[in-house]
Amino acid sequence: VAKDDVEAVKWYRLSAEQGYLIGQYNLGTMYESGHGVAKDYTQAMRWYRQAADQGNKRAIERYNYLKSKGY
Repeated sequence: VAKDDVEAVKWYRLSAEQGYLIGQYNLGTMYESGHGVAKDYTQAMRWYRQAADQGNKRAIERYNYLKSKGY
């Protein structure tokens, strides 16, 4: 199966907006890395924060890392 980051972002966003923490975390990673969307640390932190608020440990780590870098 061909990798399509833009399509992945579309589906991650749909799940993230419905409150699914894995979608929120994955959307954060896409914004942080710039895969499928323009790199945007503010948006990455927004989605990591939402996943972190639901207890996702990786999201907490990524959020804290970006925060420590001043984003």
